[in-house]
Amino acid sequence: DYEELSALFADADGPRPATGLSKGDKSDDDEILLRGYRDDSIVANFSRTDISADEYDFDFEVYDTEASDSASVNVTEEDVSANFAGGVTTSAAGDVVNVTVELEDSDSTFVSVGGDGVGFFDVVYVEDDDDDDEATFNINTRTMGTNASADAYSSADDIVDTDAADNGATFENADGDVTYDNASHFRKAGEGLNQNELARPAQAGEYDLIASEGDFSANDDNELVVENELDIATLDLVEPTVNGVTTHVAPADSTDEADDVAALLEDVTQSENVALDDRLVIQVEADGIEGYVAQESGKPLDALNEGVNGQYLDDLVDDNNKEGVNFNVESTSATANQDPGTLNFEETTVYFGDGQFFVVADTSDSDTFENSISDGDSYDVTYEYVTDDDERYPFNDEPAWNVNENPDSFAYYASGADTASAETSFTLEEREASFDNENANDTVEVAVNEEASITGTTNLAPGSDVSVRLRSASGASPQFILTDNDAEISEDGTFEATMDTTEGEVGNEATLRFRAGSINVEEIDAVLVEQVQEPAVFEVFDLNPSEETATAGDSVTVSATIENTGESEGAQDVMLTLDGEELNSTEVTLEAGGSTTVEFTADTSGLEAGDYEHAISTDDDEASGTLTIEATDGEDGEDGEDGEDGEDGTDGEDGEDGE
Repeated sequence: DYEELSALFADADGPRPATGLSKGDKSDDDEILLRGYRDDSIVANFSRTDISADEYDFDFEVYDTEASDSASVNVTEEDVSANFAGGVTTSAAGDVVNVTVELEDSDSTFVSVGGDGVGFFDVVYVEDDDDDDEATFNINTRTMGTNASADAYSSADDIVDTDAADNGATFENADGDVTYDNASHFRKAGEGLNQNELARPAQAGEYDLIASEGDFSANDDNELVVENELDIATLDLVEPTVNGVTTHVAPADSTDEADDVAALLEDVTQSENVALDDRLVIQVEADGIEGYVAQESGKPLDALNEGVNGQYLDDLVDDNNKEGVNFNVESTSATANQDPGTLNFEETTVYFGDGQFFVVADTSDSDTFENSISDGDSYDVTYEYVTDDDERYPFNDEPAWNVNENPDSFAYYASGADTASAETSFTLEEREASFDNENANDTVEVAVNEEASITGTTNLAPGSDVSVRLRSASGASPQFILTDNDAEISEDGTFEATMDTTEGEVGNEATLRFRAGSINVEEIDAVLVEQVQEPAVFEVFDLNPSEETATAGDSVTVSATIENTGESEGAQDVMLTLDGEELNSTEVTLEAGGSTTVEFTADTSGLEAGDYEHAISTDDDEASGTLTIEATDGEDGEDGEDGEDGEDGTDGEDGEDGE
């Protein structure tokens, strides 16, 4: 009819229904007058009508001419679908969750979160804005349902809108005679879901995720009813945990040098020793705080793995904040009149990803620690979630997303719950390096070779920009300066440089330097030789005894042969150990190919019965065996008491009279 035709061509690109004109006599004949036609096509928009599925013929006649045309259009039922990419999405309460809805025959849908069983309900409108047939968005589970709920949903590439009603969602009571302006009013209304304000941040539980066409109501029991449901999934929020703390090192650079977590992990090496000027990276395997830091920082929810300023973590762990999160990095060397030195989180960068976060500190920055630092300073690292014995974390009446009305307590733990914590330690060290192949004169021998290898060990972070330079001594002839700028440090701290030393001659003295950037870390005398001898290697042979049984308190003699299988003279400590604990040691010096026998006496006093591993070891080798300790015999028992005297016997019978 005329109304349907008018809706078909309204807002279409090209000719539109004429306005200000009477329908005329032909209005009942399914006709309409269009104007504005030039060389354009005529477009009909079927999404604006409720026309039934069928085949329709359209006839077009040009006014005041004999021109005409016709077209046939087959209208089919729209097969709209929306499906969650995952049936169950699991995350710690308090973290940021990523949700994807796959769309077909539509570019939008409504997604509700929660329902009856969790005491929470919310709805957002999502729309595919990058034409990939899906809408992806993030949920900050720390702020949803609070006074910051407008910030709880975001999308990098698509559209997510917390005003679902403005996008067509409806909310009604059971009879349909009361409507509500938005999801919040519907959630709290007596004839709606009749839910109270959140008492605290959204807790662990299973929250329904429902994709629908946006028609919501409550039945007479205040239970949620979703009309035209398209798909359902589960957002499984679990209680946050603390699983460990680990320290790493990374090459010297600014704290925000890494583009994201993946790039940072390519740079780090696990270590409890940190060379000064390198980056310290503290990995905390804990969840539940990501949403807090996201809201405090204003960082897009999908960009937390790109790093945020550490001041927002500092706000969270501040003792006055009462969030129940303690993060302490404190020096172990405090004086009676001074507090221990601490890490200044405000000078760090924090990266989030996969249920953990990384704190990156620049040890070359004088502001990184609250005190001056030096070689050998040790720090204890403790991360924990604490609770109050009597009170849980409660919001105020608003509820304000970050206001705890009770004593210090973690938002997701019950009162009196056990503290969750993890700890580790690290030590700061001056940068250092040492070279292999030192001879008896403390001079490094370097072979004259087109590919001479110079090796050593350093405490600088693997991946650091280092170089090795060999410079002839003053007065040496010929003069040379040789540098390998591509020296690499392995994960175990060893390094190797390769250079062509044929510019020099055997016997030339030189200076060998290990450099980080433009700074000399180590400098030592060197000499060019025809061939570098392999260093001393102390191997252990002929452990005697390899198996032995003794009684606790006995002395056991253990011996072994030590042989230097290297090409240079050397000296090493040789140790006797029992289950890894050193009992005795002696220094042994051997020329290349030399050997000697060492002998130790092990006192077994105080050992309990059982098997123990005994070993003789050097820096290069170890030989081990089994020592079985038996308990000593017990002392003789005391004599038993005398038995009781037996009873008197009975009298014999009288004999018979004689005949």
